[in-house]
Amino acid sequence: MLNAAGFKCAACGDTEETLHVHHKHYKKGCQAWEYSDSELVVLCDCCHQNEHESIDLIKNLAGSIPAQHRSDLISILAGIAFATTGDNRLTDNPSICPLMLMSGMVAIKCNELDLTGIGNLTNFLKVEIEKSITRKSINNPGVRS
Repeated sequence: MLNAAGFKCAACGDTEETLHVHHKHYKKGCQAWEYSDSELVVLCDCCHQNEHESIDLIKNLAGSIPAQHRSDLISILAGIAFATTGDNRLTDNPSICPLMLMSGMVAIKCNELDLTGIGNLTNFLKVEIEKSITRKSINNPGVRS
């Protein structure tokens, strides 16, 4: 893994600090060698610590959300994952709320496009909603959302 990463941190490019092979997620009962390369990333000591602190913060925030709203959080995170990586494993899941999925995607796109000002944001949302409606009508003829 270290060799494939060129012995540098995937987050900051550092080649001097101690490097760690970080598991992006853990699978219950799996041994370290049972993970695919796509589930691992090489991080320097500092970035590895920051990664774990971020994950802990996400877990703490998720734990503070009332149970009835956790599916909304999952939907928003699925939208962010889709917008940033193209990972669509959850986008067609029936438990995913389309509106929350879209809000996660929109949050990322607003950042990327630097949509400052309500006019820019409103125009962007209008176009994205129209695209979504068009896709649904093409996929489901006779049904208009």
